[in-house]
Amino acid sequence: MSSDSKDVSIPSANPVEDISKGVAKAAFEIGEEKLKAFVDSFLHGELVFIEDKETIEIVRNQRKKPEWLLYRQYIKDPDLRLQIEMGFSLRQMENDKEKLTKFKSKIYWKYKSKGLHVAELVQRGIFGRYIGLLLENSADEKEIEERIESILNDIEKYVVFVQATDNPKYLSTTIAGRINTLLPKAMIIFSRGVDAKSTTNIALKDVKKHIKGYKFEFQTDDSGQQYDFLLKES
Repeated sequence: MSSDSKDVSIPSANPVEDISKGVAKAAFEIGEEKLKAFVDSFLHGELVFIEDKETIEIVRNQRKKPEWLLYRQYIKDPDLRLQIEMGFSLRQMENDKEKLTKFKSKIYWKYKSKGLHVAELVQRGIFGRYIGLLLENSADEKEIEERIESILNDIEKYVVFVQATDNPKYLSTTIAGRINTLLPKAMIIFSRGVDAKSTTNIALKDVKKHIKGYKFEFQTDDSGQQYDFLLKES
């Protein structure tokens, strides 16, 4: 045989053994922790950032809820879908303050304040009430999709969480200004507690004097939360 001949690799008779050796070699070369991170990423996909396996399972289980099966008809964006699933999960964790706080910090880290606000909108039941109104007041599914997308993509503009310490006049000016400038399809005002609800009522009474083309829908629940929806008329 010529001295300059090259080695030719012969396929192994046992490919399973080769794979096992390959995994073992990878573990040795990249380190146990990095390999674990790689495996976790493969198994948990978009939820890997949560890190806690119990919480990941809680989020996954939200996909079985009939409420979620309704929402997913109108929400196409994968990030928004995930944020809504997380909102359901936050609701489930409300009796465990430590877990709730940790999970909110994870959502904020991944999606910043906008994503956290979407999740909280679902957690507090506001989003479900809004969907209910849309089903009653929208002409078709396309209009429902557009209204949902408008709220969720610009949640910090179109959803207002009223505090007991807010000034009614300032709140009125803020709401009317946003509506007259941005002409949103909807705006949601959420208030909880006697003082916050009083502030909202005073502010919205004034808002009605300064905007046109919107109808006002008002709802409360047994826990004392108040929901005011300003819906653009077709």
